[in-house]
Amino acid sequence: MHHLGTERDILQRQLLVCRDTQERQRKIVSARRLIYEKNYVVDTPQVEALLKEESLVPTKASLTVSLLSMGLTCIKNAFSERLGHAGFDFFLMLVVDLLHEFELGVWKAVFVHLLRMLDSLKVDALSELDQR
Repeated sequence: MHHLGTERDILQRQLLVCRDTQERQRKIVSARRLIYEKNYVVDTPQVEALLKEESLVPTKASLTVSLLSMGLTCIKNAFSERLGHAGFDFFLMLVVDLLHEFELGVWKAVFVHLLRMLDSLKVDALSELDQR
């Protein structure tokens, strides 16, 4: 939390950004093949080797597309399928949820501290927050 907004944080967000790449799609297709065709359980080492590094999920999205070059049926994200040809990356439309940046106990302590700061202003700022 204390690194939020620093140069290091900004650099990490740029370097570790999720992208809708062919490689990501291939990993998901391979994981789905292991799960649905070869009857592997989701948390087996074979499936996790494909997905865990990038925290990918082998979820079935809304559209099925045939990848002729690979001879596979690929389940893709609807945004990826319909707008990917125009260079649209659906990961860019997702907002970062700051609550996932730190644990619940830390968030509670920060929030309580912010409430105390508002209360110290003596201008009825807590009531204003409650109204919003």
